[in-house]
Amino acid sequence: MKHFILLLTLLSLAPPCWAQSADDVFATRQTATKKKAVVLSALFPGLGQLSTGQKIKGTFILIGEIGSLTAALIANENYNTRRDNFHRLKDEYEVMATGNSRYDLAQQKWDELHKTNDELDDLHLTRRVFGAVAVGVYMYSLADILLSDSPKVSAGTRWNLKVVPGLGDVPPKLVMVGSF
Repeated sequence: MKHFILLLTLLSLAPPCWAQSADDVFATRQTATKKKAVVLSALFPGLGQLSTGQKIKGTFILIGEIGSLTAALIANENYNTRRDNFHRLKDEYEVMATGNSRYDLAQQKWDELHKTNDELDDLHLTRRVFGAVAVGVYMYSLADILLSDSPKVSAGTRWNLKVVPGLGDVPPKLVMVGSF
């Protein structure tokens, strides 16, 4: 649910790419300025690339960031759950180790404790690796948008998709018109 709310928030912050106007313009697409692209990349990796027309690169960066954040958050939740389980097992073992239990039951708890500890170590490493990947994707996105020449077209470039009425037997057509 947290991820869905985050996605909706990001989508509401993103500028609209398509708009419909009152005249015969069906749709308009305007390329973002470099400053706007940097701000969008700072908000969430990949949005700056998408706003400058680098659709494939922006999509991969966006998917990489969402994937790595998701994996890091899942690993973190698993780590917290297993850590709580570890502390419960540790408390049970300490009670058994005081001599109020049989040796074989205490040994079984000891083995469970070691197994849980190993799982904790793996999950801790996993969450750190995916956290580092998320930070790396974020830094790459910012560096890419800051060092790239995009947008290659001027910020005033505007592309309109107009409806041209048909004549006679010719049906109406959509025509893309650019202004520089």
